Parts: sequence; structure tokens; C-alpha cells
Amino acid sequence: MRKNPVVAIVVIINNYHIFNEFKNNLDKQKDINYKLICIDNCKNQYHGAREAFNSVKNRLEEEYILFIHPDIRFLDEYCLKKVVSWCESIENLGVLGIAGCKRKYVPKEGRIFSNIVHGKTMKRIGTPVEVPIEVQTVDECFFVIKNDILEKYPFSDLNGWHLYAVEQCLKYNDIGLHNYVVPANIWHISDGKSLDFNYILQLKSIIRTYGKHIDAINTTVKNWKLDSVYSRIAINYYLVKQLIKYAIKI
Repeated sequence: MRKNPVVAIVVIINNYHIFNEFKNNLDKQKDINYKLICIDNCKNQYHGAREAFNSVKNRLEEEYILFIHPDIRFLDEYCLKKVVSWCESIENLGVLGIAGCKRKYVPKEGRIFSNIVHGKTMKRIGTPVEVPIEVQTVDECFFVIKNDILEKYPFSDLNGWHLYAVEQCLKYNDIGLHNYVVPANIWHISDGKSLDFNYILQLKSIIRTYGKHIDAINTTVKNWKLDSVYSRIAINYYLVKQLIKYAIKI
């Protein structure tokens, strides 16, 4: 095992009970040296994940940076080591994740590619993979970026808690890098549902920046088509729908 950490693990803390359970699980990983960087957001200090991540960028010295949700649990004590090994073996790597979607949705393949399980019932949510598979975007729950790439092309200043991994994936595609989903034996305790009006607002902002030359942004939430006026109208429909849901809850 290398003496110096090869990976920095960045986690945002909103609840210390959940974080402590995450830390206890992480401590069981073997044959991998890492540095854990914690960002305290228990008092809602940050306006979004990008701002939080950018606040610690000067502390990132390791070759690979893993951004992870605190409700992730490793089901394999060598899982982290395997993920780093995949990072080291893939050329022209943009973002590496454990759940993601190809640009083109092929019904017989399934839309989401992942080996992870979700929620209290540990339900499988995607088509399993045995080797790295190239995707357009990866899910925010767990993703890795090489430090030298992140330094050159950091997170934007877009506020909010959605689509920050998706945005990096699209950004890195634009410069010729490739994004991958790799096999990982992991449990994501959350049910993964995150669609609200803030999600749509952030999606629209990302479309303005990256949507000019692509016909879809396929995410683990939904395949957002961009190939016609009707597609754009559909996105606005989702925005209105989510705003109405929010207003009813108030």
C-alpha cells in the first residue's frame, strides 16, 4: 500500500449522525490510503455543492478526488481500492462514477448503468456492468475526477445542490475527455429522488451553457431531450409542475 494518500475523499456534512455512520463504514476499507476532507454544512453555510467543493480546492493535493454523499456505504472492503485502480487504468478520463447514463437511450439496454443498490430495501436501479462503460453523465452520489483536470476545469459558481457531476461530465466531454461508470459494490441509502423546481432551474442553466451542440442530456433522474422546440417546452412544463407542487406544500 502506498504511504502517501492517492485519493482525497470530499464529503459535505449536513447531519453528524449520518456522517459518523459513513465514517465507520469508510474506515473498514483496506489496502488504500486516503485523506478525508469534511465540509460542515449543518447550519446551511453554503448555497450549493459547487460552492462547498470550491471552498476546499486549495487543500486538494492527491492525484484523485472523490466526491461522495455521506449516505453511501461500501459493501466490499476493497471497493475503494478497486475504484482507484479503474481511475489509473482509463485513458483520457473525465469523470468516473458508479451510476450513469449513456447519451443515447437504448430501451433494450436500460437507461441507467450501475451495480449499486438503493434505499432501505436495497433495490437495484440499473443495468449491471462488469467492466467500465462509457457514459454521458454520472450520478452525484459518488464520482471521481483527476486533480490536475479539476484544477484546470473546476466547478462553476452555479448555486444549488443538483447536477454538479452532470455539469462536469458535459464540460469534460467538450474538451475531449470521456466519462465512465465502473463496477462497484455499494449501497446508496437514499432513494435517489431529487427532482424539484431547483433541479429544473439548474438544468436550464446547464442547457444554456452546454446544450447547443447536443440533442439530449441523459441523467439518472431523466433523459432530457433537447432536439426540438417541443423538448424545450417539456422542460418548462416540468418546471411549472414542480413549482405547483412546491406551492401546495407551503
